[in-house]
Amino acid sequence: MVTDSPSASSTTSSGGLVSVPVIGLRASQLGFALYIRRNQNEAPQLYRSAEYPLRKADLEKLAARGITTLYIRGSEHTAYRNYVLNGLARDDELTPAERYKILREIYRVAFDEAFRADTLDPMIEFTKEFGGALADAVCGNEIVLGDLFTLMEHDAGTYTHSINVATYSLILAKALGIGDMSQLQAIATGAVLHDIGKRAIQLSILAHAGPLNAQQQEEIHRHPTIGFRDIAMRTDISFDSKMMVYQHHERIDGSGYPVRLIGEEIHVWAKICAVADVFHALTSHRPYRAALSARKALQFLDEQADTTWDGSMVRCWIAIMNDTLDP
Repeated sequence: MVTDSPSASSTTSSGGLVSVPVIGLRASQLGFALYIRRNQNEAPQLYRSAEYPLRKADLEKLAARGITTLYIRGSEHTAYRNYVLNGLARDDELTPAERYKILREIYRVAFDEAFRADTLDPMIEFTKEFGGALADAVCGNEIVLGDLFTLMEHDAGTYTHSINVATYSLILAKALGIGDMSQLQAIATGAVLHDIGKRAIQLSILAHAGPLNAQQQEEIHRHPTIGFRDIAMRTDISFDSKMMVYQHHERIDGSGYPVRLIGEEIHVWAKICAVADVFHALTSHRPYRAALSARKALQFLDEQADTTWDGSMVRCWIAIMNDTLDP
């Protein structure tokens, strides 16, 4: 059984600071302070105050020194995110893959805060905003999957897993002929939320480094039901997105959970999410096993196509990845 454990924080932090990618910065008045770590043995130091503009020469010097990460105060992350999003909208020189990388980085802190919040409202608000931005980045541009796959992280952190599953779900959905942007945004929303029920599962179980016993497995198996229960009555999440949360662990032969649905009883979007979920889980590092190569993960999916997972979706995903991976 493969599970995903939340990292304590999926954002590099130091003394209340969080990391931000230099690629998302432009020569301008920032409105927030920047900090720099000159070497790994020292804490970050002030680099630019909020009142001092960042210049083109500064960015060139950072690039020449190979510095790709700076730091900001966590309290200024909203100002930073708005600054970067405004810049992305105006910057035509960025490739689609670069836009994707920047989006992934600037939403880390917001995800961590929303996922740990006492109520679900911040997570829903985050998911609606990020899901739309992700769908636009992945499906609204001629993105090269090979470039995207190289940029993607492959670990068991909750943020990484949610973002990668959403990205894979969007790519697969588009290849299957789903072209309506509102539907793609809803698919992104459902995929980002698919493991929301794990907020209620003990961290000791989610982060368990080894096979789970029967009681632990039973606890893990509760997360689709918990997640669905939490969002079932919300009018700001579509029915189809809710089914991705509730049914992404169902299997077409009836061996899944929580209801043991069979075949066409499972929502199409949930089947898409299931393939994306398993592929990312298999290709991610775990405390108890090394990540499988993409090709071995595809072989695993292929062996169980038409029995465990929807065969047409598995074959579509294999075709997509075969066009992406090196021979």
